[in-house]
Amino acid sequence: MGALTIAPADLQQAMSFCKIMSESNFVPQTYRNKPGDILAAVTMGAELGLGPMQSLLGIAVINGKPSIYGDTLLSLVLNHPDCEDVIETIENEGTDKALARCEVRRRGRQPAVRTFSVDDAKRARLWGKKGPWTDYPLVMLKHRARGFALRDTFADALAGLVSTEEAGDYKTAPTSKAKAKPKAKAECTPGEPTVITADAVEVKASELPARPKISDDILRALAHFESIGMDDQTVIAHLEVESIDQIKPEHLDNLRAYARSMKESK
Repeated sequence: MGALTIAPADLQQAMSFCKIMSESNFVPQTYRNKPGDILAAVTMGAELGLGPMQSLLGIAVINGKPSIYGDTLLSLVLNHPDCEDVIETIENEGTDKALARCEVRRRGRQPAVRTFSVDDAKRARLWGKKGPWTDYPLVMLKHRARGFALRDTFADALAGLVSTEEAGDYKTAPTSKAKAKPKAKAECTPGEPTVITADAVEVKASELPARPKISDDILRALAHFESIGMDDQTVIAHLEVESIDQIKPEHLDNLRAYARSMKESK
């Protein structure tokens, strides 16, 4: 039997395929029962040259933006017809002067070399940050150097995508606080008290900051995980969910096992 080729003829067939995939245990948790998200990921992956399953395993949404895992990013470049080589090294390993170096060679161009050092990480306030930067600091240095080098050399192939490992370090834009807007300016006459009624102030519900519904058990668990070096982004990435409010009680056993494995590996 030859390889199975999936090529939907129209949008209806594509959505039928995505619905079947969304109900499968083979897709990451973040795509379960979300055929629309699967269609978006598969479409983006196809533009990059990835197959459907490669797209679902390699593309993740972090802080509301699509990103691609560092190993998939490297794979895309290595498979590009103009890529001659990608060389990655760690210099001064085991010292506070450690430096990750990535050299990318593209046919017809001068080799591009990008580095990311401990000093760079300190300036970006990443060094010592709880989570991957504490557990795997050299790996994170390598991902930063790799991301800069690959995007600078193969911008046409990567379409500006950042690696998932980098995206987790970028803060989301702060939510603007709701401000009370007076309907009418209150006039004050000297010697007379000013009376402000409830109708004088209007606050739109859409301007109020959203508050995710998170159970006390999950909040306590998150506080514990943070105390042992697992920040919210680490938890989100491990569970393959998009945000904290998507964490359910059934995820706790998974997180406890992950926390134990991290502790034992140190």
